[in-house]
Amino acid sequence: MAIPIALVAGLISFLSPCVLPLVPGYLSYVTGLSGADLAGGTAGVSDGPGTAVATPVRARANPRNRVLLGTALFVAGFTAVFVSEGRCSGGLGNLGSTWLLEHQGRSTASAES
Repeated sequence: MAIPIALVAGLISFLSPCVLPLVPGYLSYVTGLSGADLAGGTAGVSDGPGTAVATPVRARANPRNRVLLGTALFVAGFTAVFVSEGRCSGGLGNLGSTWLLEHQGRSTASAES
């Protein structure tokens, strides 16, 4: 029952007004493509401060593949970081509880004498 509740909570937080508007910028940053690149139109390219030149965008084979690949790699990177952090924390917690149980037994024995 906890997994469906967590999925619904995650979906609600993703669709919240403070997260959903960030998705287009995130996808553009991760993939290096702008909205004009995806639409296949022209994009404004800056030649310096105060100048923008409309230039045709190179046609790519399939920009959706680039979006999916960039997003998948970004999510894989976050997953790797947080899973390894969780495993390290769990290992340290296990080590700490083992140490605590060993020393707790010693302090209890010395207090009885």
